[in-house]
Amino acid sequence: MKNNLTDKSLENCNNILIVEDNQLLSDAIEMMIKLLPVKDSLPTFQIQKAFDYEKAVVKILEISNQGHLNTVILDINLGKSKKGERKSGRELGVLIRKHAPKTKIIVFTSHSDELEINSILKNINPEGFLIKDGRTDHNLFQEVILKVINGETYYCDTVLNVMSNIKIRNK
Repeated sequence: MKNNLTDKSLENCNNILIVEDNQLLSDAIEMMIKLLPVKDSLPTFQIQKAFDYEKAVVKILEISNQGHLNTVILDINLGKSKKGERKSGRELGVLIRKHAPKTKIIVFTSHSDELEINSILKNINPEGFLIKDGRTDHNLFQEVILKVINGETYYCDTVLNVMSNIKIRNK
């Protein structure tokens, strides 16, 4: 399989962290990445997963110490930690921006209200932003991953509409 570390040098490896508290969805995201079309220009992937805020922080530090964290696929609702605290993906995104500002973030959330989207845009400024709804299929998800890895941004229609509404009100 192409997407392992033995096929290409480490500098062409893309370290991806999936932060998603739903095990099934986390596994599906991992599989979508592994099934990306094979192209010579596509980097290999080192995929890691975290299911809550605390594990994500540990993984971010581990990956950063071993190399570079390229991309984070970030859920906003992460459930409660073992300590019973509720830390969100928004807080984690802010932490990533502060300590690893070159890391590309793809927010993948069920939050679709204008206030929440605006807060995520303002505080995290992700390179990719998708809403978990019936319009996001595996082809779109793979397209977004490739665009973000290649330095482009992608915001779904819901996010673009919120951005447009905010611009209109600020005129």
